[in-house]
Amino acid sequence: MAVIQKLGADVIEVDIDRHEVLEDDPTYDLVMACEFKSAINEYLAKLEGCAVRSLTDLINFTSETPEETPATYEGYAELIKADRTGGLGDPAYAEAKANVDQAKRVIDASLAVNRLDAFILPTCMTSGWSQAGYPQITVPLGFAPVDCVPRKVQNHTHQTYWNFPGQPFGLTFAGTAYSEARLLAFAFAFEQATHHRKRGKPYKEATPTAEVCKISLH
Repeated sequence: MAVIQKLGADVIEVDIDRHEVLEDDPTYDLVMACEFKSAINEYLAKLEGCAVRSLTDLINFTSETPEETPATYEGYAELIKADRTGGLGDPAYAEAKANVDQAKRVIDASLAVNRLDAFILPTCMTSGWSQAGYPQITVPLGFAPVDCVPRKVQNHTHQTYWNFPGQPFGLTFAGTAYSEARLLAFAFAFEQATHHRKRGKPYKEATPTAEVCKISLH
């Protein structure tokens, strides 16, 4: 915060209920699933020369042609979950969408009452802004200490590491709708004043060795 204050900003601590901005709330998953089904059905229905005309068709095609789907594909269950909803006409959609809209109102009210230009928060606590559909930008803030114990994780096609020595973590600038230009300016000023990204050292075991093109062609 000292760096931000030195750059001329007034920093005010505010308290927002994480539940009010849908932090880790399943409500958003339902909204996303319903809207995805409606949008993908509309898109596929307009395609010419394509036998896949709906999300149901897409699911059936995927199950009937396993050779066309990478063994490591993890999105199949999400497609099925979305197809089981009633789309935008699902009775639960209106209530879930109202909760998302409430998250927007909570964020906007906090900005207005506290006369804020933006929020600054740890990157790990920003899912509420994503779920509200509001912009955010993350810049490097620091790195995990050298004595932290690395944890192996399987990520789609390759094993990697989480919580490893030197793992970067970020600071997020978040705002309301259409505040992207302002957030970019704040983030740029902070990054130019700190240059944290230049201080990290790669963790050899977590460094990818496969080329992106080879992974995408699997």
